[in-house]
Amino acid sequence: MSAKCAMLRVLLAAATRFLPYLFWRRLLLRSMRAPRECARPDNAYKDLIIRCMERTDRRVPAGRCLERSLTAWLLLHRRVACRLRLGVGWKSHGDPFAHACLEIEGQIVFGEPNSNLVLFETAGSERRPT
Repeated sequence: MSAKCAMLRVLLAAATRFLPYLFWRRLLLRSMRAPRECARPDNAYKDLIIRCMERTDRRVPAGRCLERSLTAWLLLHRRVACRLRLGVGWKSHGDPFAHACLEIEGQIVFGEPNSNLVLFETAGSERRPT
């Protein structure tokens, strides 16, 4: 599982850096939807993925929070109700920064929460008027 996690992180890092946003926009919007209810939440699988992500953090060069959160979402979303959250915050000297984190059962699991961070509401759950 760790190898799958590492490979997925490397692929997502390449995709987010080298492909235009329109190519991976659909995945991003899908990951931000409100989580669907899982008939039987698989907590053992969730714990396995969290451990694999922690092991991968030691082996894969430091990635961005978006790549890390998307990787975890792709591995978890079919068995665990989770969603990607995007936000913006301000550094101590006033510069803005973007941040991504993964939310499971209302708690941030991947991506360190920051007191200066404002999380956006889910973008993918609403349909545009036609």
